[in-house]
Amino acid sequence: MEDIDRLARITVGRWCLYAVVGIAGVMAVLSYNPRVSFHVGGILALTLALLLVLKASTIESRPTTRRDILDFARDPAQMLEQHLRTLVTYALKEAYFSFASRACAIAGALLCVSLLLGLLL
Repeated sequence: MEDIDRLARITVGRWCLYAVVGIAGVMAVLSYNPRVSFHVGGILALTLALLLVLKASTIESRPTTRRDILDFARDPAQMLEQHLRTLVTYALKEAYFSFASRACAIAGALLCVSLLLGLLL
């Protein structure tokens, strides 16, 4: 189970890393105005958190293919396929919610910095 949890976190973390690189790129483009840059970064981080929550809530209705299962398990013949699907779905849902809470915290920090810069500038 620990291997499935670890691989689920790696999978979701990789997806989030691509999103963070995009958010950082948008913030870098808007760096001429730091307040706007942090504000847009916060809104995009909130959008990322919303997408992660939506992905987690729809993961049970999404059909799991055999290839998805083989990506997570080294020897799927040892486990029943339905049980493995349940484990993978639970691990991915937990990883999505974990990364969504982190994205919300980062969004709150970015929006607070935006607010402080708005008051100072």
